[in-house]
Amino acid sequence: MKASRLLALTILLFTYSALDARAQDPQTTQPPPDTIIINPNNRILITPNDQIRSPIETRAKIPVESTLPPDTKETVGPYTIRVRVRYKKGYGYLYADTYDNNRPFSCIAFVAKATVLVGAPGSFGQDKPVGVLTSHSPMREGNGYYSCWYTFTDLPIDRSISISAPVRDMQQYSTGRWLGGTEPQPPAGYDRTVIGNRSVTLKYNQPGFTVDLEMVYRLIPQGPR
Repeated sequence: MKASRLLALTILLFTYSALDARAQDPQTTQPPPDTIIINPNNRILITPNDQIRSPIETRAKIPVESTLPPDTKETVGPYTIRVRVRYKKGYGYLYADTYDNNRPFSCIAFVAKATVLVGAPGSFGQDKPVGVLTSHSPMREGNGYYSCWYTFTDLPIDRSISISAPVRDMQQYSTGRWLGGTEPQPPAGYDRTVIGNRSVTLKYNQPGFTVDLEMVYRLIPQGPR
C-alpha cells in the first residue's frame, strides 16, 4: 500500500516538473508565411517578417494617387459660361492638396471674374460682377498643361459679359516659387499673368460658352521714367 502511494506521488511530481519547465521555456508556434495578425487591443500590426509598426505608419508607406482627371471640354448649358485657365505643367503647381490624395492644386491663385459695364450714357461706366461662380476641383491635365475650371451661372442675356481670371496680387501667387515642374518660378523681372480675356454675349435658349485663358510668364511692365 505504501509502495503504491509512493509511486503515485513520484508520477505527480514528475508531471508538475515537466509542466513548469514548459512554462519557463515556451515553444512559440510561428504563423504561416502569408499570415498578418492585428492585435485590436493596442492597434499593432504584425507582419510575417516579424516587423512591428503601427497601422498609420504602414498606411503612410503606400503610394498616394497623383493622377488628375483628363482636361476635356463638356457641353455647357444655356445662360452659362465656363472658364478654363490653362498653363504649362513645366511651371509646377502651388501646393499638394492633402484633402485630395496630395494631388497638385493651383486654382486658388486665380480670381475668375464675369462683369458687365454699367453707368450713365456718355460716361466711362464701371464693371459690375454678375452671375454665380462655382470653382471646380481637382485640377485637370492634358497635352502638357494643367487646367483650372470655373463656371458662371444665372448670367444676363443680350449683355456683353467680360471674362477674366487675373492672378491674385500676392507674392506667392505672382512671382513666388511653386512646386515641381522644370520652371516653377518666373525669371527675375517676370511675373505670372493670365492672357486671353474676352467678352461673351449670351442668347435666349442657346448653349453657353467655354472661354479659354492661359497663364504665362510675362515681363513686368515698367512705369514711365
